[in-house]
Amino acid sequence: MTAAADRLGLSGPAMSRALGRMRRTIGDPVLVRAGRRMVRTPRALEIRSEVRRLVEAAQGVLAPSAPTDPAQLARVFTFYVNDLQVTAVGCGWSPVSRRRPRRSLRFLGESHVDVPLLRDGATG
Repeated sequence: MTAAADRLGLSGPAMSRALGRMRRTIGDPVLVRAGRRMVRTPRALEIRSEVRRLVEAAQGVLAPSAPTDPAQLARVFTFYVNDLQVTAVGCGWSPVSRRRPRRSLRFLGESHVDVPLLRDGATG
C-alpha cells in the first residue's frame, strides 16, 4: 500500500480511504492480504484493462489543451464609443490591422440600453 500511495502521490491514510471507496463502489475487496503482500482479487484482475482505458480517456479529456497561438486568432473587437473615440482608436488601428489582418474593430454608437448586450457577447 505504501508503494502504491507513493506512486500516486498520496499519504498512507488517503490511499486507504481511496481503496475503501473503490471496494464499496465495486462491491469487491480489490486487494487482499497474502502473507506480507497485497494481491489483486480475480474481479480486480478482470476489470484492470477496462479501468486503465477509462483512466486514460479521462486524462485525455481533462488534460490542458495546447496553448492557442495568438497570431492565428481571428477576432472582432467591438467597442461602444462616441464619435471622438472612433477617431482616436480607429486611426491608431490601421498599422495594427496591416500586421494582423485577421483582427478587426467594430464600433457601435454609445447607448446605455446596449451595454448588457456587449457584456454578454450578444452585440447583434
